Amino acid sequence: MGKTRATNPKNAPYRWIDHLDRDHRSYQHFDGWRRGLPTVLADDVLAQIEAREELAAAGRLTKGSTKFVEPVREFPGLVELKWDFFEEKTRKKRDVRQYHGEPAEPSDALVRVHLHVKRTFGLLPRAIQAFQRKEFRAANARFDDWCKGNTSARR
Repeated sequence: MGKTRATNPKNAPYRWIDHLDRDHRSYQHFDGWRRGLPTVLADDVLAQIEAREELAAAGRLTKGSTKFVEPVREFPGLVELKWDFFEEKTRKKRDVRQYHGEPAEPSDALVRVHLHVKRTFGLLPRAIQAFQRKEFRAANARFDDWCKGNTSARR
């Protein structure tokens, strides 16, 4: 696994900067899915996301494991956080992915840029990878947007 602040407590704490596009179709799909859950489960989804973000901000996510965190190889500076939620009602697993950027400057920033439910149901591996690359590109574009809008930022 490549380097990420989320697994490096040496320079923690890091701070989250929110730059999610809540109008993006992928975020809207996530939000619609979450809101369709019973209230206690919908709240649990948000609590688990917040808990993992807190661990990342402390640099305390598991090193050497791609289960929770993984740098995006195709886009240096972009990191993927992962969750797997199981729905009792549908008997399906939902893979939720959040991407954040880690700019060179400010060196304490974790810039939250994209969130989605990974598309896997009934798809061949090639199609899953194509959808995943599309989400990577959206996250990278959003991170670029944040960097361009912040004169002190350096990617």
